[in-house]
Amino acid sequence: MKSLNKLFAFLIVAAVASTASFAQTSASDNVGASANVFASLAISITDTVAFGSIATGTSGAVTIGADGVNSGAGVGANRGELTITGTGNAAIDITYDATATLTNSAGTALPAMAVEIYDGTNPVDSDGTLASALSAGSLTLYVGGTITFAGTETADSYSTSNPSGDDIAITVDYQ
Repeated sequence: MKSLNKLFAFLIVAAVASTASFAQTSASDNVGASANVFASLAISITDTVAFGSIATGTSGAVTIGADGVNSGAGVGANRGELTITGTGNAAIDITYDATATLTNSAGTALPAMAVEIYDGTNPVDSDGTLASALSAGSLTLYVGGTITFAGTETADSYSTSNPSGDDIAITVDYQ
């Protein structure tokens, strides 16, 4: 009987050993890769913000509404317009300066212009909290703002492109 037990023990050890000798000692596979290449984003300015002709002595808020509604604006006033182009239906973030400075040729500034941007449906917060999509590869934005006049401003031509002027910087990024 001892011989039979030894034989069974030997067979069990041999079976386990033969199974272990056939175990896989290496493995390989391939990892794929992909990329989505977006078209470069571009901003095209169609029109700039114009407060129009405002009489000296005017005091209070003058608004060029990004939504198209003006208040206290002069003759020739209009909102700015720009178009963003890129990859169709891609999500984007929009950020912009919340204020702009209009100066005359001597660098004398009007009170700061509070900037607003409208996407045709919603206002766009300056911190980019309203993310939009480039429907069919483009999005039109409208730019406006408010200047609160003191009534003591000097008669002259004021612009963000004059010395010490400060343009409205707009940045667009893919999400």
